[in-house]
Amino acid sequence: MVKMVKLTNHAAFTVRLQFIYEDSEGRKIHTGGTGNILAGSSKTVNPGDYGVPEGAKFHVYASVVAGKDKVSCEEFLYSSTANIGVEMKTTGTTLINKLVFVEYFQVYGNCEEVMKNEIHIDDFKSMQECNDSEIDSQSNCKCVR
Repeated sequence: MVKMVKLTNHAAFTVRLQFIYEDSEGRKIHTGGTGNILAGSSKTVNPGDYGVPEGAKFHVYASVVAGKDKVSCEEFLYSSTANIGVEMKTTGTTLINKLVFVEYFQVYGNCEEVMKNEIHIDDFKSMQECNDSEIDSQSNCKCVR
């Protein structure tokens, strides 16, 4: 289960982060999404803020401005109470590009801590919660070690 999605734009284009989820009747619903994420930038969001309902299966959708859009191969399950986020990245140019899975990260409330290794439940039990002194206001409350 995933609570947050981070899209890092390593590409030579502008992208918008959106989602495609499956509703209770099995229909694919394409949500609206973020504003522009410029080359070299990233954005972390809660899919629920963009219409993905609790418990829905969803894919990350990269809407490439003036280019070819991409949908993640990976499917995630949204939970507003989960403590896991996922980072995806875009690479390439407007017409030849990729959207790829990077890593999972730990979420503490609105804070995130990047997990460099494969996630195991035991790893989360041993991690410390963020202190107010660790908050970086420019990165949407990203915890630092």
